[in-house]
Amino acid sequence: MLRHSHPRNGDPTAPAAPHPQVPSTGSGALRVWVYLCVLLSILAITAHQDFGTLRWEMLALATGGFVVSWHRRRRRNTWLKAALVLGCLLAGWDFLRALAAAPYHTSIPLTVFLLWLQVLHSFDLPRRRDLLFSLLTSLVLMAVAAAFSLDLRFTLYLIPYLVAAVAALMLNAAEAAREAAGSGRPAPAAEGATEEAGRAGSGLRILAGLRETAGPAVRAAVPLAALAVLVFLATPRLDGLFITSFPFTPRVPLGPTLDGEVVNPAYPAGAGSGTAVFNPHGYFGFSPTVDLRLRGRLNDALVMRVRAGEPRLWRALVFDVYTGTGWRIGDDRVRRHTAVVPPIEVLRGRDDSDVGRRGARRLIQTFYIERQQPNVAFAAPRVEEIYFPGRHVFVDRYSAVRLPFVLEPGMIYTVVSRVVDPAPAQLAAAGDRYPEELRARYLQVPDTVPRVRRWPARSQKAHAPPTNGCSGSTGTSGPTSATT
Repeated sequence: MLRHSHPRNGDPTAPAAPHPQVPSTGSGALRVWVYLCVLLSILAITAHQDFGTLRWEMLALATGGFVVSWHRRRRRNTWLKAALVLGCLLAGWDFLRALAAAPYHTSIPLTVFLLWLQVLHSFDLPRRRDLLFSLLTSLVLMAVAAAFSLDLRFTLYLIPYLVAAVAALMLNAAEAAREAAGSGRPAPAAEGATEEAGRAGSGLRILAGLRETAGPAVRAAVPLAALAVLVFLATPRLDGLFITSFPFTPRVPLGPTLDGEVVNPAYPAGAGSGTAVFNPHGYFGFSPTVDLRLRGRLNDALVMRVRAGEPRLWRALVFDVYTGTGWRIGDDRVRRHTAVVPPIEVLRGRDDSDVGRRGARRLIQTFYIERQQPNVAFAAPRVEEIYFPGRHVFVDRYSAVRLPFVLEPGMIYTVVSRVVDPAPAQLAAAGDRYPEELRARYLQVPDTVPRVRRWPARSQKAHAPPTNGCSGSTGTSGPTSATT
């Protein structure tokens, strides 16, 4: 029996319709490069102490997610998607709780939330576009890690990440071009191993794809890295933009609360007690009194890191009374400055004048404590605002700031100061007409020092007419002020 076939669209000579476009699942090599990018971004962000406890958990979940998504890339995965939705909801709930606990310190909860979204998304990567989403998220995590980094150790993650990212982008572009030039179905290389191919064949394809892209990726990454270094060196250091607040530790440390006194953990009895023994692990100047008879050499241990737009003198305490053997703070009274939400505004001390402060500019400094330090806020004078884990600070008459607890390793606080750089001509024109109160406080010398007792007589002799044809000599007194 003869059957008549129906013409296609009325034209018996028209070609057959092409197969419908099937989205690419991405080759195995592309998935490996994207996985390396995700892995390096997690390592970089968890290198910071606030995320260190999540490192192995996130690495294990991301690795398991990429393995699961590779084996189930051609399945519907309805139950898996439902589980991932539940995981995202739990991560969002945890983020909201952390945000409510620290509403002025959102960077850490946001980063943790992004980490969870990244590892959960790695369980469902059926298409090449999903891999690109993971690649983009890893780039965001690397940017966050760069913002948290304090030294050049970040380059240990950045350089291999750059190579892996370039390789992933090159391979993705090649697969997209093959799909566009094909018959509508992805090329076998873009599809990865077929269902009929064995595990050995799939592994060989992945290794071949990695070898093909590794060399060109390295050659492309080297000039990009060199260009990035040049741009980094040429870019001025800016204070930056913070939407909520400047960096500071969100939690108040446990321990005794101080009430304005100065406590130096390296010298519990005080460096000026007369019985102190030099401690190479802490500076003896961070105490109510300073004994200049102490002798020793501090070790080379790193005590803190400072991020600021320029190098300055980080002042801690001011001493105004010279005792002959050291220094002490003449007036230990302090004023309490309180704020319910950060920052805490610091008013100038009684001895701090606004004279000569015309043209003062804003300087932001962030301090990252590496070793235990006394309860003083290191900062460039004069302090205007301070962001730190507490609701009050103490300010003495010299505008030095004291904290209600000692600084523990891992603590972070930020200070906003108004700094001035007076010109030599401005200093010369300032004159020496000091108020009597400041003159009596800052120009005094102790009468108990023999050298000081002889100074007036030697000074008068120096200005008297010479009796033997020789000019006289003037004596010198000890120092009259000091800043630590």
